[in-house]
Amino acid sequence: VMILVNKADLPDASDLFHSLQYYQKSPLNIDILQTSVPNCQGIDKLLDVIKSKTTIFVGQSGVGKSSLIRCLL
Repeated sequence: VMILVNKADLPDASDLFHSLQYYQKSPLNIDILQTSVPNCQGIDKLLDVIKSKTTIFVGQSGVGKSSLIRCLL
């Protein structure tokens, strides 16, 4: 399990990323990664994490799932 904050280039993304740090510091120890398709931020790290694995992207409409998948492909 990983929490992925896409569109890291937007102003509110940093606040969201910091508020999610709770999950990484909790006993659950869930990894959190920020990505941004326009500036390729975090894409290489994400590719390393999902390499040779079955991966599912879920999230609300407009969070950039399709753009992120196109970038990864």
